[in-house]
Amino acid sequence: MEISQNQKLLILFLLLVLLLPFLYLFAFTHPIADDLSFGYQAKQAPLFDVLLNSYFYSNGLYSGNFFMFLFPVSLNELMYYRLFLLSCFVLFYISIFYFINTVFPTINKLDKIIISLFFVLTVLGSTTHLSEAFYWQTSVIYYQLSLTFVLFYFGWLIQYFQQSFIFNKPIHQILLVLLLILIIGMKESIALIMGFIAALLFYYSQFKTKENKTFFIIQLFVALIFISFLVTAPGNDVRMRAYPENKNFSRSLLFTILQMGRFSATWLFACSGIVFVFIVAELHQKAVQILKKLDWKIALMVFLGILFLCVFPAYWATGILGQHRTSNIAS
Repeated sequence: MEISQNQKLLILFLLLVLLLPFLYLFAFTHPIADDLSFGYQAKQAPLFDVLLNSYFYSNGLYSGNFFMFLFPVSLNELMYYRLFLLSCFVLFYISIFYFINTVFPTINKLDKIIISLFFVLTVLGSTTHLSEAFYWQTSVIYYQLSLTFVLFYFGWLIQYFQQSFIFNKPIHQILLVLLLILIIGMKESIALIMGFIAALLFYYSQFKTKENKTFFIIQLFVALIFISFLVTAPGNDVRMRAYPENKNFSRSLLFTILQMGRFSATWLFACSGIVFVFIVAELHQKAVQILKKLDWKIALMVFLGILFLCVFPAYWATGILGQHRTSNIAS
């Protein structure tokens, strides 16, 4: 059934109305806990010294910490705090629109806007804890902003396969690697996911297409180096000492499997997700050629792989299920 222009405008209006309450909530955000802690630390020493101290006594999140210390919270400037969070949300939408634009380059702009808005609302509806996804600076920088970069990375990656380069092929390759390094330093769970994606791309180039083999070998090598830098940070041991029942492999694996079943059921049977699947299926023939080669087996492997990498590390490191923010990443 063909949808008329007026019907599309009505759908756009309804989606914007549904989005308004989420935007309204930004007027009530307030820094708490970690936001204030990072703000205090940022004022104690120059930026590089604070970053170095966090690597040895807190964690190895070099780019995530950089953004946190770069924008310290001030209780006297809550308007800027709220505008920063709202700006990050708008940038998140822009990254989704950019991703949709690269996946479906031939559909008209109004359709892209509608799909992007539906995408945003689906994410908002599937998060396990809304406030820890979009209304708290610590979560926004470490998780939401990192996902924004991930979507730009995938957009650039699709352009790379389409040979639609930024300036030229070598510069495009360099930008992809630099963006990968930035993303890996944002958060451990996302670092592992990007390592997983880099491994899949390596496999795809080596055994499927036989193309771009050297580049994806380099990208995987770079990913492993920076993941190692993050994982082996002395600050990680300092944090894990607070959880005496960690590093129990069998218990971590069992509870990870149980939680994977729980979250899979929650998301796979969500109404918004089901509707979105039908929308994408309807537009499948208009997607870029590289995505048409993906089948349900690859999709299932990626889905389960991402879910495992979001749940298992937290159980391994702490002995308990990770914070809501980690589950939000999977959603």
